[in-house]
Amino acid sequence: MNRIRTHFALVCLGVAISFAPILRAQTLEGQLRACRAETDAARRLQCYDRAAASIDTSTTAPEPNPSPAAVAIQGNAETRPANSKADEFGVSEGPLAAKKHAASIKQITANVSAIQFRPGGQLLITLDNDQVWLQNQAMPYFPLKVGDTVEIRAAAIGSYSLLAPSKRATKVTRVR
Repeated sequence: MNRIRTHFALVCLGVAISFAPILRAQTLEGQLRACRAETDAARRLQCYDRAAASIDTSTTAPEPNPSPAAVAIQGNAETRPANSKADEFGVSEGPLAAKKHAASIKQITANVSAIQFRPGGQLLITLDNDQVWLQNQAMPYFPLKVGDTVEIRAAAIGSYSLLAPSKRATKVTRVR
């Protein structure tokens, strides 16, 4: 009986070794589908990490052309040289940018150069450094006028708070 078990184990090992190249050659799409099906969060993260590690960096696809809407949001940022880290403050580029922003500045100070109201009542605030910030939620009274010096601070979970001279704060999102 032990000989049968040993023989069966050797056959299984041989089959596993012969299928290893096929398993490694699985497409990235297949790997991602398998990761998405994983219910345990830690295992799912490990699965995604393995899938990301399997990508050959020498065959990366070219960056797609930005849509006209993205270009309109960016304004003429492509033609302006970057003056400092303040130019990048508040720009969200996705989860891979977390390391880049970890060492970045945590707040900026600028003067308000224009204020507009959105149909929902939110303020659209243009600063003298050409950044444009949108108030996340309209407030019945938020004292702010052109020429005021405001401070924008990085807050929890990638959010930002704008602090007005009146010491009132509101959550904002950078739109340009």
